[in-house]
Amino acid sequence: PSLEQVILPVRDGVSFIRLRPASLSVPAAPAGAPEGCVRLRHASGATCDVSVYAAHVLSWCLPGAGEQLFLSSKAILGTPGAAIRGGVPICWPQFGTFETAKDPPRMKHGFVRQSGSWRVCEVTEDSVSLRLTSDAETLKKWPAEFEFIYTVSLAAKSMILKMEVTNIGKEGFEFTGCLHTYFRCEACTDCAVEGLKGEKVDIGIGDLFRGTEVEHLDQVTFDGTSEIQRLYGGTADAITLKDGGRKRFRLLKMNMPDWVLWNIGDANEHTLKDLGDGEQRKYVCVEPGFATVPQRVAAGSTWCGLHEVRAL
Repeated sequence: PSLEQVILPVRDGVSFIRLRPASLSVPAAPAGAPEGCVRLRHASGATCDVSVYAAHVLSWCLPGAGEQLFLSSKAILGTPGAAIRGGVPICWPQFGTFETAKDPPRMKHGFVRQSGSWRVCEVTEDSVSLRLTSDAETLKKWPAEFEFIYTVSLAAKSMILKMEVTNIGKEGFEFTGCLHTYFRCEACTDCAVEGLKGEKVDIGIGDLFRGTEVEHLDQVTFDGTSEIQRLYGGTADAITLKDGGRKRFRLLKMNMPDWVLWNIGDANEHTLKDLGDGEQRKYVCVEPGFATVPQRVAAGSTWCGLHEVRAL
């Protein structure tokens, strides 16, 4: 494929140049994977399916442990304008209904999770990078000129998600967002998150972060009955997800200030038409985010955020 020159700014003002394919054709979907997906394989036997539509991680399997992510039985895959219920949606450039960043698109969770314009730009056996660039359609929604590179990589016991947002315009822009990871579980009531005690939290998420409460629990649980919505601002970068009393995942984030916990609960599951019967108890969302403080990218600069999920 043809190559394009990419100039990546570094924070100290030094830039370097690399060459990469302008675009790559999508490999044929492997057996058992949805069409329009790239399947990653690690030497350990771990696999990951990434939908090119929406740059959406659909599946992450570990040898001997099976599927780690929840995907709704009613998930709508690859339909323009439709978000995919489950996996790892990218919520960008707006978190929820927050309008705290300059010139927000005023679209709940932004528009990239519903975009069919992502393209594969680099792929290896255990890593794939996808690119979305601003165009006439995105500019109708949000007046920012950007290049978004999203890289999914596998290691023996971990999945690494990296976001690189470059401002290719002449004016600075701001955004909020998160990686809305759905973890599969037998029962959400068996799950708990450790490492958030003492952090500022909004219990119930509105249109901005208040941060007037402090988490007092050593372990935050999901009761399955009520909707759990918690936004923690300016938090520690490492937390632990427990399942059935054992430590299941170590969750790490870099250059993202927040954690979000969510489960729709029995009370509100009827509001999600793309969720199967009883599936509200089969997942928990534990999400690294950049919601409480808008991230600003100056012209010619690049913002980078990284998230690692490591099985314990």
